[in-house]
Amino acid sequence: MIGAVLGVFVVGGLLSGALFAATLLRLAESDGQADGALAQLLPPALVPPARLIGSTIGSSIGSTAQAARAAADGRSAVALPVWGGTERVNILLLGVDRRPQEQGLPSRTDTVLVITVDPVTKSAGVLSMPRDLLVHVPGYGEYRVNTAYFLGEGERPPRGGQLAKVTISANFGIPVHYYALVDFRGFERIVDTLGGVVVDVPYPLKDDAYPSDVGDNIIRIFFDEGVQRMDGRTALRYARTRHADNDFGRNQRQQQVLLALRQEALRLDVLPRLPALFAALRDAFSSDIPAEDTLALAALAWRVETKDIQRRAIDPSLVYPRDDGGLVPRRSEIGKLVRELFFDGRLRAEAARVEVLNGSGRTGLANTVAQRLEALGVQVVRVDNADRADYGQTTIIDARGKPHTAGVIARALGLPKAPVVRQALDGAADVRVILGADSRS
Repeated sequence: MIGAVLGVFVVGGLLSGALFAATLLRLAESDGQADGALAQLLPPALVPPARLIGSTIGSSIGSTAQAARAAADGRSAVALPVWGGTERVNILLLGVDRRPQEQGLPSRTDTVLVITVDPVTKSAGVLSMPRDLLVHVPGYGEYRVNTAYFLGEGERPPRGGQLAKVTISANFGIPVHYYALVDFRGFERIVDTLGGVVVDVPYPLKDDAYPSDVGDNIIRIFFDEGVQRMDGRTALRYARTRHADNDFGRNQRQQQVLLALRQEALRLDVLPRLPALFAALRDAFSSDIPAEDTLALAALAWRVETKDIQRRAIDPSLVYPRDDGGLVPRRSEIGKLVRELFFDGRLRAEAARVEVLNGSGRTGLANTVAQRLEALGVQVVRVDNADRADYGQTTIIDARGKPHTAGVIARALGLPKAPVVRQALDGAADVRVILGADSRS
């Protein structure tokens, strides 16, 4: 996931930009600490030119001359930070099309991907979601998944990325730790700076209604079958076209282009382009990944090989269409996919028996929640009413040490801060969920 030259290249391709930009920024400003980190990130022969480029970048972003001199002087090495956790790291990648006339306005996301990295197995995965997938957006109700970011950006202060993260967690039980947002125009610049990407088009594609860059006009685009090098605009059009087939085909093309971008970044001859690439990356990405975690994530991501990256998508077999074009998720089937890609058997390992009790006073809520949990792989052994119907807050009781299961349940309910109580229970259940008035169906 990290290219030998770039130092940071997170799975799928584009998210690498956010981490890479932050890494170079920190190295260029590190007052002599860059050499040690570069020595760990690059082959020995590439460290001297990397020093020069790092100092150039440092100057271009306003770093002091002292930092550049320190990199050139070859001071003592420092250890690259180590990612200390053993849990998966999941990052929501959102792509938006911000046109010049729309700057400052909320945007819907055309691309919705969840990227996962497992620090234990040194493996990763990418899950694509169709933009018309119907989900429950906490605080708003049922919307298409590409609308969550838009709704959050309309709030004051804006919180589009945070609302998108919560939405994915609540609907699919995936703990989303970070998000990264990429602007499509910035994506074009990144591809062009790398010299294009090589893509194998599996079959001819023709789209007679591709949105033009100007106004609301449309244009015709066509792609021949076969291997070809695409510039930024062409790669973006290939990844975004959907009238040639459908949204599901587009999801596959997006993953294909992302991995092609990753492969291009692995090329050793990209090193002279790093200053220009840094500028493109800096302008294209925004993220909530903490600066102090950047290098540690880089070290973690470096160890993932392309062969260990799984590509999955919510495809037509996992949804059924509604008359208005929305896609209703088949939660049980999607749950199997999520478990395969994100949980690696931890739910199965805990084998927790869960009972769901309705204390909210809302008829049928326990059954609805139980179905959602079962779709995520939770073993529900009992569904019933609680001892009373006026619980204000949902409570999760972990009787026999099943913390992962309890966490999955809390996220699935959209209540990541729901209290988890350790106490003994009568009966067969390991975990009891008492639904309160704060529960969402």
